[in-house]
Amino acid sequence: MGLSRTIFAFVLLHLAGASVSLIYLKGSNYFSLGRQYGARFSAELVWINEKLQAYYVDEKGLSFHSLCQQAAALYRRYCSEDYQQFIEGMAAGSGLSLKETIVINGMETLAAEAWGCSFVYVPPTKSLSHEGLVARYYDYPPPFDQLSQHLSVTVIDDGKSVPVALVGIVGEFMCLTCVSKENIFISINNGSPAGGSHVNKSANATVSRLIEVAQNSYNLDEAISYFPKTFKSDYSLIINLADEQAARSVEATSRWGTKLFVPSPEEPFVSTNLMLNKTWRLHTPSEEESWQSGQRRDNLLELLDSDELYSVGDLKDILDIKLETGGARWEYTIYQVIYDFATETLHIRSTKHERVWQTFDLHKVFNSRQNDPSRTVERLVLSISFTFCLLMLLALVLIAGGVLCRRHVPGKAKSARP
Repeated sequence: MGLSRTIFAFVLLHLAGASVSLIYLKGSNYFSLGRQYGARFSAELVWINEKLQAYYVDEKGLSFHSLCQQAAALYRRYCSEDYQQFIEGMAAGSGLSLKETIVINGMETLAAEAWGCSFVYVPPTKSLSHEGLVARYYDYPPPFDQLSQHLSVTVIDDGKSVPVALVGIVGEFMCLTCVSKENIFISINNGSPAGGSHVNKSANATVSRLIEVAQNSYNLDEAISYFPKTFKSDYSLIINLADEQAARSVEATSRWGTKLFVPSPEEPFVSTNLMLNKTWRLHTPSEEESWQSGQRRDNLLELLDSDELYSVGDLKDILDIKLETGGARWEYTIYQVIYDFATETLHIRSTKHERVWQTFDLHKVFNSRQNDPSRTVERLVLSISFTFCLLMLLALVLIAGGVLCRRHVPGKAKSARP
């Protein structure tokens, strides 16, 4: 897609009110997949690059060189050359430099402090469909409130592993929130309040490793097996994994290894930024240090403390409740996700920019190529363009008809003189 056509699509998407785009990338060459991605989202990537530099360089006084160094450290820790090649392809497709693209991909490492995030699992015993439900709050400080108006669901199908849908801000090639064709949901929360802010530079980037986990796991147990007690993350993270029957929480630190937390299979489970495994001997963070983790968790557990069975609609209502009124949505919540294991539907809302939830049928996406998801945006653009042209044509016909009518209105006939 050329730059002018991409910008045209970008403008029309905003006129249509869409903030989450779906792209299906199929092929074994990750550079080619990245180039397709970069071409599709070139306008958004250019805009995000400008916003990042305006915030960190112009407003915060950091040099672009320092941003590159910070983000490149994450890029070098990626566990697969394929994933690095995707980022290189993104640069080629978008017209940005590789340095700029690496900064965009690693943009969340630029923040002085990462914030919040909450994970909710409703077990089959509490679900109206009798299969699990997941809800997810993604919290981050400025300028990510602006950037979150451009979210994407990026499906990677390399033909040799399990297809995976990655959810995040456009330009992020990592598993912050992802769902596999095998119906395994994975997401991360910041674990630094207890696990510490140390960065283990000798470890692979966990956000890249989670793509690998999703691509190579056929059930929840296989996914969990990737995280033995000796596993050390580059950042301290709480990795929440779930399928239609159960959820697990992998509490991975950058210094002290990993512990598994197994929630009750009968009760709703909530994970914020606190380590829940009681065998840890770590610092116990205050509410201020953990971004009101205790309050957010308590609020959500109370909202889910009912004998009634929960649906996707119920979770949408719960996710809409603000922290100060008994919920967990607060000023740093930039987007929210709900996943229904029964229907394999993904629901996403950019909380700073949209009131409406957008729904993606991942069962259809993963299993049907008849309606090619990679052409979703293009079909939308063509549909809007066609409708617009029809309306313009109708307006011209009406105007022309009105002019003709005025020209041929019969007036009072003049009498002929003898």
